[in-house]
Amino acid sequence: MLLVLVNKPKFTKSQTFSYQESSVEELINKKNQENEKIRQQINQSMKLAENIQKEIKELNKNILEKDKIGWEEKEKAKKILQKQKDLEQKIKETNERNSKSLKTNEKLNSSLIEKQKKLEELMNKVFTDEMKKLLEEMEQLIQESDKEKLKNLLEKLQDENHDLEKELDRELELFKQLEFEQQVQEAIDKIKEIKKSQKNLRDETLNTKSYLKKEDLVQKQDSISKKMDSLKKELEDIKKINMELEKKNTIPKTKKLETEISEQMLDSKKLLEKGLKRKSKKSQEKAINSIEKLENELEKMQTESNESRPIEDMETLRKILENLIVLSLSQEELMLEVRNTYKGSPKFVQIIRKQARLRENSEIIQDSLYALSKRVLQIQSTINKEISSINSNIEKAIKKLELRDINNGTKRQQFVMTSTNNLALLLSEILEQMQKELDSPPSKCNKPKNCNKPNPNCSKPSMSELKKAQKKLNEKINKAKKGEKGKEGKGKKKGENRSKELMELAKNQEQIRKQLMELRDEMGKNGEKGKIDNIINQMEENETDIINNRIIQETIKRQEEILSKLLEADDAEREQDKDQKRESTEWEFQIDYKNSDFIDYQKQKNSQNEMLKTVPLQLNPFYKKKVKKYFQNMTND
Repeated sequence: MLLVLVNKPKFTKSQTFSYQESSVEELINKKNQENEKIRQQINQSMKLAENIQKEIKELNKNILEKDKIGWEEKEKAKKILQKQKDLEQKIKETNERNSKSLKTNEKLNSSLIEKQKKLEELMNKVFTDEMKKLLEEMEQLIQESDKEKLKNLLEKLQDENHDLEKELDRELELFKQLEFEQQVQEAIDKIKEIKKSQKNLRDETLNTKSYLKKEDLVQKQDSISKKMDSLKKELEDIKKINMELEKKNTIPKTKKLETEISEQMLDSKKLLEKGLKRKSKKSQEKAINSIEKLENELEKMQTESNESRPIEDMETLRKILENLIVLSLSQEELMLEVRNTYKGSPKFVQIIRKQARLRENSEIIQDSLYALSKRVLQIQSTINKEISSINSNIEKAIKKLELRDINNGTKRQQFVMTSTNNLALLLSEILEQMQKELDSPPSKCNKPKNCNKPNPNCSKPSMSELKKAQKKLNEKINKAKKGEKGKEGKGKKKGENRSKELMELAKNQEQIRKQLMELRDEMGKNGEKGKIDNIINQMEENETDIINNRIIQETIKRQEEILSKLLEADDAEREQDKDQKRESTEWEFQIDYKNSDFIDYQKQKNSQNEMLKTVPLQLNPFYKKKVKKYFQNMTND
């Protein structure tokens, strides 16, 4: 007998998995743990950077004492290089952890996401490309035995490490402030949640239709009390973080209020246990009122901090800007004095003393700017580097003047002026950005894009408004030119008043220019883009003249040309607003002598020019002028 085996289908069951979304409490705990690790890593990076600084200093000392580099110096250089790579890795790990923390905050729908993103951008720029290049060069130089090259490279590396250490310290402070703001917001959210739970319990306590038993009500009250105990711990943590900040926040005294809430909740629980629901409800009402008071106190603190701190920071930034312009003008005066003084003259000693005083003033500006950068996220690391460069050039100028090397001394003084003016422009842009963030309301303009009668709530400027603003500015510049020689006041006070006046004029011109740039694309549709570009270029030239205290006849003439061109542009805009039915287009005969290849080339060239014009380039004033000349030549062609 034959047995036939039939293969039947077989069934298997895979393992069952379940996914549960993390609760808000779990997400907050996870975020707090990540934040603590980030703080620890930044502290470790700062200590490592400090240690590297000491080792570089020691190695530099050894190199100076010896005629040539030996095996011992090479080994020390290798250790420094390795530690520098370890530091890079630590910073990279911190940035990765911060990115994870950002994702957790996104799940929490935190209102501080934008701030944390800006901080993340800053942290990603800590280890600069310059530092990476120096490490590559060092790796090559270790194999060689060039004493001077290694010495110079170590000096550069020391400067970069100094900036890196300061930037890490700054980011740690910004991170602590962000952490403080996050915890305050979380505490407010928790208070709202406790208040809501307590109100629900109050409504259920005397609700005859409720199916809750006495034991259930007691259990609910006990759960709310535990949440309150947790909140009290969080408020203590907020105070601890605040104490770690350099510029501390004003925290309201809520200890008494917290105790009252806990006692009132305890009374409610005891009364519920006894079955005295009406009396329990009164205790709950008191607890709700006290919770609302606590909520108001924290929200008041949050609001005042959000409103007053930016204003305070902006005022500090304005003072720094004024001091920078005074420094630039003082440096210019001193540079002229150096050029007009014989190097063997006894006056040269006084000149060196004046330069030393400017160095002291510059160091005060640096300290103020660095302290401000620990509170203001908009200040990029390049700005702190720029002020370091100013101090470095002042130091070199003093050394050259002491050696009576006038050419190189004045060269360094010129570098100081250029860096100071560049820094003033950068800070002016930051100040404007802060102002916009502080008080710019959302635009409610429903008018057409080229409206000459703008809505008061419309943020889009009209050509007519710009024309009026430029006319007022021209009058102010003319007064400044006439009053330059006959202005009252002497010495430092006169310089400060003049600096304030120049800064205000430059700021006004910059504001008009930026508003004109907003209209540029729209005017381009009417073939006016080239004219607008010329006006913008002239405005930039005038800004440079004003900042450098160089208001000459050419500046005044340029201002008049700008106003005249704005009048023409305004007339063109008005013409375009007329009814299209009343317009007629005259046929014009044109000889087409261009082939198709040339037309394609011309289109490609124009599109590239437009792209270069619209994308802002971060250039020094010298290169900006070169670019302007290039575009002017292109326009003429």
